[in-house]
Amino acid sequence: METKIFKVDKSRYSFDETCEKISSAVLDKSWKISVVHDLKETMAKSGVEVLPVKVFAVCNPVYAAMMLQNDDYRILSSMMPCRISVYEKSDKSVSVSRMDSDLFSQFLDNSLKSAIVRASADVEEIIAIALK
Repeated sequence: METKIFKVDKSRYSFDETCEKISSAVLDKSWKISVVHDLKETMAKSGVEVLPVKVFAVCNPVYAAMMLQNDDYRILSSMMPCRISVYEKSDKSVSVSRMDSDLFSQFLDNSLKSAIVRASADVEEIIAIALK
């Protein structure tokens, strides 16, 4: 299933290699990894088996501050930090997905749009570096 609100790229690497490459690229771009959610592990605790999925919650403090220091923009905190998902499909292929922040930014005023567009460009660069 593909939608316009998400972007997805196939990785030529294994699940674990893709996760390592995403982690390295995030840190090389001077972003922070707030947390990595291992959804396979989380679901196993509830007795449910799923294929590997890790969601990287990533943050650039400069962009985050632009949103969090303004009362009117703080509403976007429910979407923070940015998320990059790495998942394995039943055919063993690995994909990387994220929300299309550029598309979302079209609904915002220009001052906030700027921060989201810049953060989105960084996330796209992180993924491109990791998957090259």
